Amino acid sequence: MRKEEIDRLWNDPANWATGVYRCAADPRVVVPKRTQAMGWTINFAHPWAWPVILLSVVLAVGPGIVAMLAGVGPGTVPIVVLASVGVLMLIAHGLASRTS
Repeated sequence: MRKEEIDRLWNDPANWATGVYRCAADPRVVVPKRTQAMGWTINFAHPWAWPVILLSVVLAVGPGIVAMLAGVGPGTVPIVVLASVGVLMLIAHGLASRTS
């Protein structure tokens, strides 16, 4: 699918309901929010939407939990969580930028 087609789908108000994006024709799982400076959201019409949400939660908090269980210093856990959220943001950006 060409970028122009994806942009047309993303810009169609019929694919947005109360800030939730649902477009089965859009091949992306992660898409930019309506206000693009606010980050990304999930295409809830995509079959991989819920697995991606679950994986995102695991990637965001899992390393922090592992760090706590490993007994690292309490100041290290927030750094680990921030780093894992940063990686997750980079992944979301890459997925939202894809055109196929």
